Amino acid sequence: MGINGEHIAVKIKSLRESHGLSQEMFAERLGVARPTVSNWEQGKILPTSEQFYKIASEFNQSLDNMMGLNIVTEKWAVPDTSALIKRPRFINDLCRKFEHVAISEIVISELNYQKDHNHRIKQQAWLVLRSIEDERKKPHSNLEIYEDVCKAGIDDKRIIGLAGDLAKKNDGSTVYVISDDVFFSLQKNMPGVKFISMFEYDELFVESPGKFDIKSSVDFAIAVAKRDISRARKLYNNLTVDPNRYDPKTGFTPLHQAVRNKDAEMVDYLISLPEVDINKPDNSKYGLPPVTHAIQMNNYQIFSKLVSAGCDIDCGGTGVNFGNTLLMVASWHGRNDMVNLLLTVDACTNQQDNNGFTALIKACIRGHTETARLLLPLTDIRIRDRKGMTAKDHAYVSKNKELLSLFPGERR
Repeated sequence: MGINGEHIAVKIKSLRESHGLSQEMFAERLGVARPTVSNWEQGKILPTSEQFYKIASEFNQSLDNMMGLNIVTEKWAVPDTSALIKRPRFINDLCRKFEHVAISEIVISELNYQKDHNHRIKQQAWLVLRSIEDERKKPHSNLEIYEDVCKAGIDDKRIIGLAGDLAKKNDGSTVYVISDDVFFSLQKNMPGVKFISMFEYDELFVESPGKFDIKSSVDFAIAVAKRDISRARKLYNNLTVDPNRYDPKTGFTPLHQAVRNKDAEMVDYLISLPEVDINKPDNSKYGLPPVTHAIQMNNYQIFSKLVSAGCDIDCGGTGVNFGNTLLMVASWHGRNDMVNLLLTVDACTNQQDNNGFTALIKACIRGHTETARLLLPLTDIRIRDRKGMTAKDHAYVSKNKELLSLFPGERR
């Protein structure tokens, strides 16, 4: 196969624009004149062999892919705002499963608007924006924010315009536009572009293709949610069920749902299944494992079942306020029976969350004297949070004299 001159022209321009470089800046990085770059992009001339090597090295590209000799088929994800809002940590999943994730600038604008003006979903919008920021900070991030090809027209058409432009610039690749918006569901697939719903996404990009049946897995989750244990057993025995599948709407696994239902019998059944991941965090706002939900629900029975089943007692949340451990959550709520059990199984008392809070600091912030009494002998009271405050400092702020009297040097 000969060298694809048109592909090279498009590829060079795409590389330059994706890195936010002007022709002059691009030329400077490669040690050539600006008109040379212009001629490359217009297909008037081809780079020399040395220039090809320089471009490939500078921008981490395959030579074959640069020349169009052996074009690699890649998957691109272009999510709509609605998909990201419904599943706030969806962006992390996309970055794992796709070679490239493209976010339209209009999506960022919509998310910022929802964060500032829509009280009902502002937390979800904030979390999506944070997830995007975190992914972009990662080394060799595969997520990019793109300017809209067309600045006019309705927002949805601007996203479709971006998808079409990416498909043209990336020969052989498939660009998936992911949304549950009715407008997108009515679109016909374009060359290199496919429009899929969230349900279709889960079916196409299931973690273990071929092993699980999407319908059986959904039916299993419904049976758990409805407390129908006989139906759940029957479905699971077909061996096609993924018992750890996230519900697209709630971001919960079946075990999370059983805990939220306070369904002890179902919890017993689920943790008896060898495939169930007892520590899998939810895919919602806070990224919490099932046992943390039991703490929030103040259900000691289910909490103790999960601890006895061997859950990770020092695992922290992965979403908002990441690092929030079981002991921290129990201390925040003053669940002293749960705190006692966690201390019995040697939960770490000196771990800190994203704010720098230990379990003791959280107990002091909330003014839980008895909780602090349990934690204080086992905690390094010199630990400071991100604002430089110790647990004792927070006890002062609480103005709780009984709480403050627990600390060394204070009058009892």
